[in-house]
Amino acid sequence: MLSQLSIRNLLLLKSCDIEFAAGLNVLTGETGAGKSILLDALGLVLGERSDATLVRAGETQASVTAEFTVYGDALREVLNELELPPGETLLLRRVLNADGKSRAFVNDAPVTVAGLKRIGELLVERHGQHDQRGLLDSKTHRALLDTYAEHDALLKKTSAAFVAWKEAVAAMNALKQTMSSAGAEQDWLRMTVTELEKLSPEEGEETVLIARRQTAQTVRKSIEQLGQSLELLMAGGGIAPKLRQATKLLRKANDESLSTISAALERAELEVEEASVALEKLVEQANLDPEAEEKAEDRLHALRDASRKYRVPVDGLQVLLTESQAKLRQLANFDAAEKAVQAALEAT
Repeated sequence: MLSQLSIRNLLLLKSCDIEFAAGLNVLTGETGAGKSILLDALGLVLGERSDATLVRAGETQASVTAEFTVYGDALREVLNELELPPGETLLLRRVLNADGKSRAFVNDAPVTVAGLKRIGELLVERHGQHDQRGLLDSKTHRALLDTYAEHDALLKKTSAAFVAWKEAVAAMNALKQTMSSAGAEQDWLRMTVTELEKLSPEEGEETVLIARRQTAQTVRKSIEQLGQSLELLMAGGGIAPKLRQATKLLRKANDESLSTISAALERAELEVEEASVALEKLVEQANLDPEAEEKAEDRLHALRDASRKYRVPVDGLQVLLTESQAKLRQLANFDAAEKAVQAALEAT
């Protein structure tokens, strides 16, 4: 029920506030009294087309506010769709600028004019000569009949069945699309699965192989450095024999002042021999398997070749294999899947 209508700067009206009582309200007056202006204001706030000529001369904007205290379930549904929470009263407001642009509000929340019109159609019916617009609007016929026949339970059941039918149709279309695209690439899928199953890619394998290659390179460099060190110690018959010979020559000199030097040379000889023996053992024990290194390098190249061929990262090869296998299984089980979806479709 319309309880109040407030008009500002509309046509001849600068300010007008009308309160309506419960029951029948009648506005009468002679021609030119302004009855049609009230109807224009009501139409504006209910979402009808706006016109800049409605703004009072000399003003920048006009506004109309209508307050309603009664509305039904159909209106509540529209408010929910527009994400407008219903309250005890419903306040509609339309602001019209002198340039013809307008804004609409419901309970102070902005809405589109189309949304305002949807709400207005459920609030007010305007009747004139040869004009029963509410009854002639085909969009309201079904709701009126269902409400009169008390079809709430049937409507819910029908709505649920319709949702299930739409889901079944979507599932059938998705299945057909999947099978159509998968069927067109069936040979490619078989080749992909065959090659990747033979390759057996593993997640994180590339990182492991790179680390293994770096470790092998470090070990090889270390072995080379050990060998070079040992070669220097053993060059020209070896440093230790030369130290031993120098010690003997000093002793033959029979000079006590050279004893300290002789002792130092003896210690150096001993330490050089120990260092040489230790280096020889390290070189012998160094574990570098060229065959294993070559296999790891070949494996890394094979993974990267497959990565380039299928245009996915190396770590994505396993995912590609799983997806391709699933598509092939789906192709093989197409008939069963189609029957299941068809049964669901017919059940709705």
